[in-house]
Amino acid sequence: MKYNDPTLRQILAGEYALGALHGAARARFERLLRGDTPLHRLVLAWQQLLAPLAQETPAVMPPARVLTAIKRRIEAADAPKQASLWQRVGLWRTFSAIGAAAVIVLAIMTTLLTLRPPAAVPPSYVAILQDQTATPALVVTAFKNPWRLNVEPLALPTLRSDQVLQVWAVEKNSGVMRALLAFAPGKQREFAIAESDWKLVKTAHSLAVSIEPAGGTSAAPTTPLLYTGLCINLKGS
Repeated sequence: MKYNDPTLRQILAGEYALGALHGAARARFERLLRGDTPLHRLVLAWQQLLAPLAQETPAVMPPARVLTAIKRRIEAADAPKQASLWQRVGLWRTFSAIGAAAVIVLAIMTTLLTLRPPAAVPPSYVAILQDQTATPALVVTAFKNPWRLNVEPLALPTLRSDQVLQVWAVEKNSGVMRALLAFAPGKQREFAIAESDWKLVKTAHSLAVSIEPAGGTSAAPTTPLLYTGLCINLKGS
């Protein structure tokens, strides 16, 4: 694999933060982390992004019917059956026990996943914007119904009162930059956007940020880009 590929690094960092990497893949990624400081920072950014989702998901007491269904599955797995030639073999009995345990675990995990719906609508797109040293500085998430952007600062510069941070959508293939959102770092972190802005997000290869004059209407960045990051589609549509 080309571990210097920005898209692959984003995906692997996100999967690791989610706990979706297992076995040899996880071990290989952890070896990479030990010698790759920018990748480690990217994982930390994903963990910071995902932490509120876990905190906002409340535990739910399952209804009695669900517990009854689990009990039935357990009893069915443990119920004695007419012995066959294969069941008299010790190795086969071992596999049978493993299979019964798998049924129990599957039943419980399915129930827990069903009973823990997300407390909020998850984002459709996410971009972790990094500076020239690959240090994450800003996380931008895009939501629909209604259309809005959430900006989560990780390490932003101090601006003058006449300056703002301008977020640009970098169009796929053409690389054309279009103004998406201008904001001053502060308490407001969620911003409503128009349908036309949502379309910019959907067609963006990446997002970028520059410092621009407050109240301006620049058609392109007037200062060097501070941060850039791939715009990742989380919904697949």
